[in-house]
Amino acid sequence: MRNTIVVHGRLAMRGTRLKVARKRQIGTQVLAIEHVAARLAGGFVKVVDVATLRAAVTSVVETLDLGELEPIKRLPGFPYAAAASLMKLWMSGIDVESFASHSRIAAILTLDAAVRQALPPGLRPHDEVVSAACARLSHAPAVLGPVRIEGMTELHPIWRTLLLGISEHVEVTWDAGPREVPEWLSGTKVEVLTKLPTTPRFASFSCATARHEAIEAFRWARSLLVLGIPAGDIAIATASTKDYDDHFAALARDAGIGIHFVHGLMAVHTAEGQAAAALADVLLRGLSQKRVRRLVDLIRTDAEALSALPDDWDAVLPPDAALTTVGRWRKAFERHHRGAAIKPVLMPVLELLAQGPSVAAEAGELLLSGQSLAVWQRALVDGPATALDQTIQGLRVDDGVDPYSSLAYMSAESLATMPRKHVRLIGLTSRSWPRGISEDALVPSHVIATRDLDPLPLAEEDRRDFATILATTSGSVTLSWARRDADGRVLGVSSLVPEKLVKEAIHYRRVRRPHHAMSEADRLLARPAEFALTDRAESALNCWYDWHDTDVTAHDGLIRADHPRIKAALKQYHSTTSLRMLLRDPLGFVWQYALGFHAPEFDDEPLILDPRHFGNILHDVLRRTVNSLEAEGGLAGRTPERIRKAIDFAAYDAGVNFKITQPVPPKLIWHATMDEIVAMAEASLLHEMPALPGQVSYTEVAFGGGHDPVYGRTPWDADMHVKVPGTDIKIRGYIDRLDLSDTGLMARVMDYKSGKVPKNLPEIVLNGGSELQRCLYGFAVRALLGDDVSIESGLLYPRGEAYAPLPEADDVLEQLAGYVGIAVDGLRAGNALPGIEAHSRYNDLKFALPANAASTYLKRKSVAVNAALGTATEIWEAA
Repeated sequence: MRNTIVVHGRLAMRGTRLKVARKRQIGTQVLAIEHVAARLAGGFVKVVDVATLRAAVTSVVETLDLGELEPIKRLPGFPYAAAASLMKLWMSGIDVESFASHSRIAAILTLDAAVRQALPPGLRPHDEVVSAACARLSHAPAVLGPVRIEGMTELHPIWRTLLLGISEHVEVTWDAGPREVPEWLSGTKVEVLTKLPTTPRFASFSCATARHEAIEAFRWARSLLVLGIPAGDIAIATASTKDYDDHFAALARDAGIGIHFVHGLMAVHTAEGQAAAALADVLLRGLSQKRVRRLVDLIRTDAEALSALPDDWDAVLPPDAALTTVGRWRKAFERHHRGAAIKPVLMPVLELLAQGPSVAAEAGELLLSGQSLAVWQRALVDGPATALDQTIQGLRVDDGVDPYSSLAYMSAESLATMPRKHVRLIGLTSRSWPRGISEDALVPSHVIATRDLDPLPLAEEDRRDFATILATTSGSVTLSWARRDADGRVLGVSSLVPEKLVKEAIHYRRVRRPHHAMSEADRLLARPAEFALTDRAESALNCWYDWHDTDVTAHDGLIRADHPRIKAALKQYHSTTSLRMLLRDPLGFVWQYALGFHAPEFDDEPLILDPRHFGNILHDVLRRTVNSLEAEGGLAGRTPERIRKAIDFAAYDAGVNFKITQPVPPKLIWHATMDEIVAMAEASLLHEMPALPGQVSYTEVAFGGGHDPVYGRTPWDADMHVKVPGTDIKIRGYIDRLDLSDTGLMARVMDYKSGKVPKNLPEIVLNGGSELQRCLYGFAVRALLGDDVSIESGLLYPRGEAYAPLPEADDVLEQLAGYVGIAVDGLRAGNALPGIEAHSRYNDLKFALPANAASTYLKRKSVAVNAALGTATEIWEAA
């Protein structure tokens, strides 16, 4: 015999169908009230769902004149608000036409009519489906048979008429159990079944914060599982799950307990949702290296368009380049010898993404697939492409966990319709349970009373659900609330919690020792004695003790002699920067060049040009200027006017080239910056100094080998190795400017400094190992041009028009070579200890040192470090 069970909610639907299947009740159909109406209406009609309704609103809103709603119809949240308002109007059962004289209702009726036309033929509004169903009530015996309502406490007015009509033709039973019975059932033909409420065990707890509540909930669930209680009998519920979703998603992975999110998992908590969010980030905020790297990492294995992209594709990218335009990406690929293989794969994708939100649908089809594409398409339905980041954040997906063999986390509404034996209710604060009654976003109370528009407000629903859960839970009910919110404000206890339970509540501290831990980390955190026995704890404690010891230890940088990583790092090509680190901070040298600690930092769109980029542009301008003047016969002897003109042309070319590869500040700041660079270039090239006999000038002169690319002319083979005398340390780099005499026996080496002139410039030689350019350039010239060349090596500060040649160059070069040899020997011996550079406030690697290292740790270790490094510290005192 055909019969129908009517339930509410997805969980109740699945649970009741499972129960019916287990009992082999052939002919029993489990439906929601919407499905009952659709079955009676016939013709494959269905009640429109919210997602389809939002899509219909989005499709018609652009072409409609919505009167006073016109200014807001293009806002990202309008499809949500409009769909919610239409749903309320359709389900309230009120005569909307009687309010049509009001301009707001007139606008909504215009939208209503357009939406009804835009809906697919099989999907109709609630009122239309109910009207069609009521016209076919005579078919109820054949279509439905006896009807039984289970697990409900109320129905919206639109469904009440239908249910009462059905009761005139078939037997209708309202199985309320211990639940509250709606008053409107009184005097009708609907048979009401009730029973006494259950008598569960009660407990109540006060927790520190919402996250602490979530942790205690997992501990509670673990304690029940240990007792042998099936996971399918355990539920955690709250009035509004959005306040706890992030906590539960994070803690569930740590706890290792299978937990079913009845209301769905937030899409951004899944890899597929993250892929969609990464694509939205690129489309809405533009290209950048960070965004594109993240997107490619998330989609490369599934996107057919990127199937030919090699695993190490990003190795061709300059690590500090933002790459915010298609042109900059193209230039980056052209500058690397492997870019030719990557460019045809990635550039079409980048050119599409650069078009922004207007190509959102096409970009999704090209780059996404499976669940990530489904998330993307739902987001485009729920709002405009310009609001993709917001709509994706609000989407939910099925977590794939079986609800009846797992612990369930759900809303109180879902739990009220499908009880479990053991329940923990969280979030019972005065702000959250019950939730407040608020006006509709588009239909304020002065237009239609809130009570008429929404006869079943959230506050009443929360009260009914709370009472229902207490009356239907047969095992135990545990109540909890947070004492403070995320901002530290004190929270009150919900008025729904019985006063007795408030007084008897156990006050939990966050640092308490749980009898049943949530996870392995939770267990060890609460039991420090047990944690201390683990290898990880022993290592951490030894490190802590060693840091507080005045002697140097392995945790300070003592390593075994001739470590392979150290030997490999020393065999690399070295520059001024790496040798400075070797001399002034051996530990930092190991971190950066042996272990690869490197964090590129760049702004997508900087407000001002950072000093490094400023210096790069200045050097580019000087290079272009000198090269152009040398092509005309030489820099020496050119008039100031000709030099200034050449600088202007060079500055224009350098600025255009920089803008192609890097983001630049706003126009006004950019022009002022370029004017400053031009002034400094003029000061550099017009600085008075005697010309060498038959002088020939070179700029950006490569030496030492391994360069990509080599700029312009060089007076030697740029691939020849250059070593620091007496060591195996290979050096390479670019000399800012090199002037040679016609005989090749006189050379002037200059290093341009874009910073401020030091007060003691004439006294600076090695400056404690931080001023090495003049010496390294001297090594290079002597090694490549011969020992009989007379070398003048100096620093030129354009800002102050100051020039400082290296005094007694031969002695200084010999002295530096000795210091480098001592530093290399010390590092090979295993003394990778923090040096004087570690004390600097500008030390990029201080994050790896103990907290507040300059004031505590480094002072504590200084005597022992200096003793261990021995003569390697002498350079720190060098002038």
